[in-house]
Amino acid sequence: MKLQDYCKYVEDLGAGEIMIYSIDRDGSRIKFDLNLINWLPNRFRY
Repeated sequence: MKLQDYCKYVEDLGAGEIMIYSIDRDGSRIKFDLNLINWLPNRFRY
């Protein structure tokens, strides 16, 4: 299941908070996953 689909699924179940950790760059000293950060705010109701 894609992250987008899973987030929508748990939101529909009534989740009040969704915490997402991206470990793809953990320990690499590369900046944050900006694609993920930019994707999130417009996808969910507040």
